[in-house]
Amino acid sequence: MDPPVEAATDHRCALGELTVALARSRAGDRANAAAEALTELLVEGRFESCCVPHYLALAPAQAEREVQVPIAKDADIETRVILWPVGSRDFSHPHTDGWTVFVAVRGTLTEIASSEGDDPSAAVVPPREPQVLRPEDEVRHRVQNRSEEVALSVHVSGKN
Repeated sequence: MDPPVEAATDHRCALGELTVALARSRAGDRANAAAEALTELLVEGRFESCCVPHYLALAPAQAEREVQVPIAKDADIETRVILWPVGSRDFSHPHTDGWTVFVAVRGTLTEIASSEGDDPSAAVVPPREPQVLRPEDEVRHRVQNRSEEVALSVHVSGKN
């Protein structure tokens, strides 16, 4: 399988602001703070009206692999948009270097996940509901787009 494509953008907008705010946050649990911030971002609607069209323009309609769009990095916080053309998927991978919060914003994504010693199970990623992955959960997962439209997810990662 081909490696993911990485696409560049200068559209940082709402996610750039979110990244800086999380990097400077004194919250004890920045993963939960990231999940709350992503929920608020989606509720206010600016992300879909302003940012999503810029990012969707970077994706082909169909592909085997996802398109990763680095948005911002500040201190230990990194934010990416991942575009999922129809039929695309990533490889199974763990989240062991820190926490990651991801949210399916557009389209229908399926996650195949397993924890230490468990058999993999598939489930639809709940749309617009941030998912928190922590190293101590020992989750390995992969994501794929089984829908008929390009899907888009936002991923925010950090170390503590």
